[in-house]
Amino acid sequence: MRRPLLYILVLYTIGIIVQYIFHIEPYILGIALGLSVLLLFFLRYKAKGRIVCLFFAIIVLSSLYFQTANQRHTWIKQFEGKEILAVGHVQDVTVKKQDYYRAVVQLQSIEYQDKAVKCSQKLVLNFSGAHENIHRLIGERIQVNGMMVLPASNRNPKCFNYQLYLKTKKIHMMMDAKTEDVYWAKGNAKFLMGHLGQFKYEFQNKIKTIMDDDASGVLIGLLFGDKQFIDDDIYDDFKKNGTAHILAVSGIHMGILYGLLQLFGRNNSLLKDGCITLLMLSYAFISNFSPSVTRAVVMIMIYITSRHLNRKYDLISAVSLTALLFMIHNPYSIFNAGFQLSFAAVFSVGILYPYLKTKIKCQNAFMDMLVVLLAIQLGTVPLVAYHFNYFSYSAFLINIPVILAASVALPIAFLMLPLSIIGGQAFLWTALLEEMFLEALIVMNQWSTYLFRSGSVNVISPPISAVILYYVTLLILAYEVVWKSLMIHKRKMVLIGVLGIIVSFQIGRFWINPYEIIFVDVGQGDCIHIKAPNGKNILVDGGGSLNQNQYDVGEKILAPYLLKNGVSRIDMAFITHLHEDHYKGMLSLMNTLDVKQLALPIHVRSHPLNDEIEKLAEKRKTNIAYLEKNDRILIDKNISIVVFNPKKQSEKSYDDEEENNRSLVLLLDYEGTKTLLTGDIESEIESLLVKEIGNMNADILKVPHHGSNTSSTIHFVNKVNPSIAIIQVGKNNNFGHPSKEVLKRYKEKEIMVYRNDKNGAILINIQRDKIDVKTMLDGDDDEL
Repeated sequence: MRRPLLYILVLYTIGIIVQYIFHIEPYILGIALGLSVLLLFFLRYKAKGRIVCLFFAIIVLSSLYFQTANQRHTWIKQFEGKEILAVGHVQDVTVKKQDYYRAVVQLQSIEYQDKAVKCSQKLVLNFSGAHENIHRLIGERIQVNGMMVLPASNRNPKCFNYQLYLKTKKIHMMMDAKTEDVYWAKGNAKFLMGHLGQFKYEFQNKIKTIMDDDASGVLIGLLFGDKQFIDDDIYDDFKKNGTAHILAVSGIHMGILYGLLQLFGRNNSLLKDGCITLLMLSYAFISNFSPSVTRAVVMIMIYITSRHLNRKYDLISAVSLTALLFMIHNPYSIFNAGFQLSFAAVFSVGILYPYLKTKIKCQNAFMDMLVVLLAIQLGTVPLVAYHFNYFSYSAFLINIPVILAASVALPIAFLMLPLSIIGGQAFLWTALLEEMFLEALIVMNQWSTYLFRSGSVNVISPPISAVILYYVTLLILAYEVVWKSLMIHKRKMVLIGVLGIIVSFQIGRFWINPYEIIFVDVGQGDCIHIKAPNGKNILVDGGGSLNQNQYDVGEKILAPYLLKNGVSRIDMAFITHLHEDHYKGMLSLMNTLDVKQLALPIHVRSHPLNDEIEKLAEKRKTNIAYLEKNDRILIDKNISIVVFNPKKQSEKSYDDEEENNRSLVLLLDYEGTKTLLTGDIESEIESLLVKEIGNMNADILKVPHHGSNTSSTIHFVNKVNPSIAIIQVGKNNNFGHPSKEVLKRYKEKEIMVYRNDKNGAILINIQRDKIDVKTMLDGDDDEL
């Protein structure tokens, strides 16, 4: 069997994914492993049967290993929410914002209620409060008093899962503490770790003083993969053009560094290769051992070893072994986007590049580079679409000059590292030269964005089945061994291929709920996503920060949520009223996704923001409708929306104090199941609705004004008489929402209450007379 490591890697990966999805009990896996071993014995004279059994055994062993590795960390969860004393070495420190820091600590022990437990877990430590020269903590042995917390999983469907991300870094818990509770502990510090951390910190400070902010930020990203100092607009240009990979320390960096180090000393010297390995490991440390840089270091070490053992170096076998070592060290590595992209790029060079080279005649080095870039683009495009929801059509062209410029900028940057220790004019002149190339990188990306009108398009996340089919197809086309094997049974393979295409693009339909309401977690604000049976998508409000300088909810939360859940267009959007936590995210979203129709309350015509909204709608070709009481909208033959508020006479000069009570109040009716969406109305409008409408009898109520004590009067709750109440409220909000008095009122009525701050997104599936409620965080599953 040629390249057995590749087959083992594929089987090992399958085992991890199967166990992650299905959570098979260990005893079942044990039985399956025993059966496969028995079959291996009984089929000892049948080669094909033994291979099948061996493959199955590898999958089962991989699943068992993943289960065992996962169980090793569960014991620490018993300390969640408790004050503990932790002792360990600081591996890294990051300044998140002024007087707020995040450190990675390799624990040695934890103490709770005078009982000490030895452990070797990693911990993310978040601590706040002024601290002088925070980077001196790197490598030091510390003890800290704080509260142990469990990292949050994804709060919205298919969105970023911070808990899973930390697991890919072998981190399973976090701790919150104050700076004054962090102390130096007795014991040896990590000498090399501390000096490398301090060197990185001092180098960053030096270049910030001699370069402008844009250039120094890009240099720090280029050298260390740390993008926190890069201007948001500049980094956005890099992302849209598909050139952000040069700001993540990768194989390009390590290849250039290895080539530079090869210039010194005698070739094939064991001492020289040992020093190169040590220097590359040191560089990997100050780059925080990102998947791409670690992969490159391991592959170079394999190359060096093969050369000293006089063995042929095979790229596919080397990258397969490297990936296996990653996943043996940490099975969760497979779920890291950086891991996936890094290895997909190398596999593409190893498998697609030779195939493309036979089809495209490469007569010079420039054409050869184009073919390599094409191979990498083909190999990574579905993963970029799946994880980041964009396709960069300018990447292929702009990457050529960017990589050429980076190939000069990187050696100069590496030269700056030792020169920064020496200082003097040599360091200053080198920094000025480097700044020229960095400015060229920035300008190239800016011009590409201008010429190609952003250089990328937003795309929905493709189904995982389609991603798998894409890679299987590439493998069949480009990998000669697989192609020849399949050609023996080509008729069967054509049939299987056609069926695979049909299944991959249709399987998602079996999972689409006929009618679903998702109360999206956008923090302190409202956002309701309605999925109609006819495929239409309706939004009611879009959230939005109440503070001027906080991040864009529409760009950071709402757009990714929609794109990752297969929504590329909003058929109708409602803004209940013009308070920031309801409308800002929606207006931001309109710059990203197409919104066919926008509905606003009638009084917005006299609002100061109306001109801005109408200009944006005209630019984005969005129709605007202004709604008032008794308006009726038919979404589908089975779905209607009736407007209960505001009245037309509410249209007068703008008065912010009346904005809450001018909210749109909408009654959704789906085959007799009713949902009342109330915006931020207060007791005055509640009383008016009770007086004019009487019994509203809604099954589901979006609680008015985030559960404020100015709303949810007892008469209103009685007249609505819901079975389920949803409170859209953010964690640690400054308004005291929801009110304890209001919560008590719903509890006394035996109404099930769900909250975004506690439950994350709340998904309500309505099928005929059945209402199924699921939440993202608690796993609550209540059926009426």
